[in-house]
Amino acid sequence: MNHNEEFDRDLQACLEASTTRSVRRSGDCEVVWRAWGQGATVFLIHGGHGSWRHWLRNIEPLARRR
Repeated sequence: MNHNEEFDRDLQACLEASTTRSVRRSGDCEVVWRAWGQGATVFLIHGGHGSWRHWLRNIEPLARRR
């Protein structure tokens, strides 16, 4: 594991520990979202087989600005 992968793994663990995770089901579909910070909502939406982890390095700076 290189330094960036280790940093991202640790950052992900920290973010998972500090999030509010919500799940809504509709039929056989599931929508999951996570929330950090306070104030106005900012949505980061991925498509296909993406993941919230695409924005690991953006979440904390955005949460601080809310």
